[in-house]
Formats: sequence, structure tokens, C-alpha cells
Amino acid sequence: ILHYKAGIDKLKTDLQTNGQKEITAIILRMDRDEKRLEEIENVELGPSKELQKNLRSNLEVAQSLIEITEQTKCFSTTKEKEIQKNIEDLKSFLSDIGKEELIEWTQERESMIKQRLGIRNVQVPLVQAQVSVNQNPPVSLEIPSPSLESIKVLKEIKIPSSSNMDIVLGENDSIWVSKNKGQVVQLSKHGDILAKFFTREVHDWLEINEMQGLAINKSGHLLTTDKSRKLVSQFNPQQKKSMDLIHCGEWYPTGGICLTDYRIYISLANDNGGKIGCYTVTGDLTHSIEKTSTGKALFTHPWYITMHSESSLCVSDKSKKCVSVVSFTGLQEGTYCPRKDPFIPYGITTDKFNRILVADAENLKIRILSENCELLLLFKCKEYGLSKPISLCLDSEGHLWVGDGEKAVLKLLQYYG
Repeated sequence: ILHYKAGIDKLKTDLQTNGQKEITAIILRMDRDEKRLEEIENVELGPSKELQKNLRSNLEVAQSLIEITEQTKCFSTTKEKEIQKNIEDLKSFLSDIGKEELIEWTQERESMIKQRLGIRNVQVPLVQAQVSVNQNPPVSLEIPSPSLESIKVLKEIKIPSSSNMDIVLGENDSIWVSKNKGQVVQLSKHGDILAKFFTREVHDWLEINEMQGLAINKSGHLLTTDKSRKLVSQFNPQQKKSMDLIHCGEWYPTGGICLTDYRIYISLANDNGGKIGCYTVTGDLTHSIEKTSTGKALFTHPWYITMHSESSLCVSDKSKKCVSVVSFTGLQEGTYCPRKDPFIPYGITTDKFNRILVADAENLKIRILSENCELLLLFKCKEYGLSKPISLCLDSEGHLWVGDGEKAVLKLLQYYG
């Protein structure tokens, strides 16, 4: 019994000792866990406080914006009342004009009246008047008729291996010319050759003989068509690198390219007909200009393209033997299809009066059409040393650049100015 009691006492002592050790270890672990928890809470609380601070600051900014918006509304209302008063004053001013002082409404007179009424750079729908003039004759706003007298040859530049070519205008009136076999030449505005580039690798040069369409974007990159591979490439002249930009699928690009700030228009064709493909600047197809609202085909083989206005294109169609003006949405706004003489339109461009210039290679003529596609003038190319005009381009100085596919030359003509 004594031995047994001694064993129990020892066991109690051992349990108390070991239990204390375990309790101490648990307390230490709890202390460590508390410290970690505090650290975690501090870490989470820090960004939370910063976030609350930012939110509070944003709230103050939002409140300020609300106040400014309210002030702006008040200001707009006040300004609107002021403008309305100016309009009423103007109406009163016009009604006070005697019949013997009837005037023509012009931009100059509108500016003078705006100044008199104290209107500064505000688009106000002023009352317009269409009245006769007794004292001063009206200013003529008629577009001057094109004349052969102003057209003369200034220079001829030899461009070898260019039976098919396209011409576009670059920065500082520099001229870019696409040739056969994937080559592009850059010229100064005076016709001096500045650089030559190969926009693609071709193993068999004899295969590349179709027209290579050409355009230049705001970044100075060249867009060129590749009929055999059914794509449009983008070429960087600085890096001398080319990349595939637009894959045309079952269609092949015939050579026409036209650029706006946000869209790329490509003339396309296949065995079933033709269309104009509209793409984003990154090469995604948005829509096609192919048929009228009644389902009639607009094109058979669209070729060259140029801008006609801010919302329309001018397209030459060599199979239909006509020139068409279509809106970006596909509405046909005009067409020129002469029936009495053979006509196959090649290159086209427009001048500052929205007149359309068309290269008629088969008849050795350049036709000048009105913006409504009515024939105004044609001049015979032989008189200017041209054998086969196929491409046209106008620069800002009134010079007309004409590509001759038979002589493989570029003619610089004085068009107007």
C-alpha cells in the first residue's frame, strides 16, 4: 500500500510538472497567435484606413463636382437666356432694315452682326435671309470651270518596271508609287527619288505582275494589297518590316485602298462579283458595300477608290465600265457610264472642288467629272506625252501626278493654281 501511494504521489507530481509544461507551451502558442493576429489585423486595418481616407476624399471631390454641375446648369440657363435675347435683338434688327436697303446674307455680315450683338464664338442659329441686292452685286460662289489652258507638263520621272502602279500622297507632299513585283518608291514633291522599298518577299518575281494597291496611314505605314495571297499587308518603312493586316477570305483585293481616320476601305472581287469591304484600322471587317436597298449589285469589279466627301467614296469599276459615288452605308449617290464610246476607268482622284478626275487608259484621255458625275472636260493625253494613263494623284499645290503604264513614267502636270 505504501509503495502504491508512493507511486500515485509520483504520478501526480509528474502530471503536474508535465501539465504545467503543456499549459506553458499552450500559453506561448496563444501569445504568438495573438501577436500574429494583431499583425494581420494591422495589415488589414492599414489599407482599410487608407481606403476610408481615399473614399472620404473622393466623396469631397464628388460633392465639389455636384456643386460645380449645379453652378454650370445655372450658368448654362443664364447663357441660354442671354443668347435668346441676342436672337430676339437680331430679329428686331433685321425687321428694322428698310426695303431700299435689302442685303445679301453673307458670312461677313453675319460675323459683323454677331460682333455688334456681343456674341463671341457661340454657335447661334441666326435668322437667314435670301434677298436681292440693290446697292452691291452678290458675290459669286460658282465653282470655276476646268480649263485646258492651265494644264501643262512640269516634269517626267522614269519609274522602271511599273506597268501597273498606284500613287498616293504622303507627308510634306511626298509621293509614294507602287510598282510591279512588290516595290514601292518614295519621291519628293519635286519628283526626286528619296527611297525604294520591297514590301514583301517574292521567290518567283515573274508571279508578281498585278497591280499593288497602296495607301499610307497617319503613322507613316504603308498598306499594300496582295492579290495572290488574298490579303492586305502593313509595311513599316522605318523598320523595313511587313505584317499581314487583313485576310480577305474568299475575296481577292483588286488594288483599291482608301483610308479614313477610323476605317479602311478595300475593293474586292471574286467570280460572283465585287464589293467594297470596310475594316477597322486593326483589320476587323465591320460591313460590306455590295448591294443597293433593292438588292441590286453595286459593283462588278471595283478597282480604284478615293474619298469623294466626308461620307462617300468614288469607285471605278472596270467591268461595269463606269464610275460610281456611294455613301459609306451603301447608298448610290451618282454614276457615270458613257454608252457612246468605249470607257474603262482606271485611277481616280478628286480635287478641292469635289470634281472627279478619271484616267481613261483605253481612250488615252483623262476625264473631269462634276461632283454629280456629269462630264465637264476631257483632255487628250497624247498632247502631254502620255501613252496609257492608269493612276492619278493630286497634291496640295495643284499638281496632278499621272502614272503612265506603257512608258513606265510618272508625269507631273500643273492642274490648277
